[in-house]
Amino acid sequence: MSSTRPLCTLAASAALVAVALIAPGCENLFEDQDAALPPDMFVDNASLAGRWTISGTGDLTCPADPSSDIDDFRLEAASFTVEQDEDGTLTMVTPPPSDGEFAFEDGLVNGLLVDFVTREVAGGQTIRLAFDGRANEVGNIAGRFTGQGPSTCTSRGDFVVEIRR
Repeated sequence: MSSTRPLCTLAASAALVAVALIAPGCENLFEDQDAALPPDMFVDNASLAGRWTISGTGDLTCPADPSSDIDDFRLEAASFTVEQDEDGTLTMVTPPPSDGEFAFEDGLVNGLLVDFVTREVAGGQTIRLAFDGRANEVGNIAGRFTGQGPSTCTSRGDFVVEIRR
């Protein structure tokens, strides 16, 4: 290794990797390796089975009817029960009471990262919300959501899932 970049020679030392990677003239020696690793591959899947209650805030944009836009809405869902398989797959076993149809889809835990989708049909309109979050130290989930519906409306915001075990 070059003596003109002494910090780069220390990149192999775990204690100095951060210094070496930010030193002028040094490139990230681990960039290609990091990109190939799943984000939480060394963390056991969080245990998230239980009675879920989702809440949050967000905004709703309706291009077909701008008068329906909402800058600050509250997301509240009735509680429902979720089971978790050993591979991290999340499945709804007890749906919430609903005036329409409610579905919990594509739930997956990867270490502390959690992704799931809900779909609700009421009054002939479908609302689909995709949630991306992270489990915290007490086993609840917090993150961001994006949504489609009703009609051509889109939504986005922040959410929390409180889990009773």
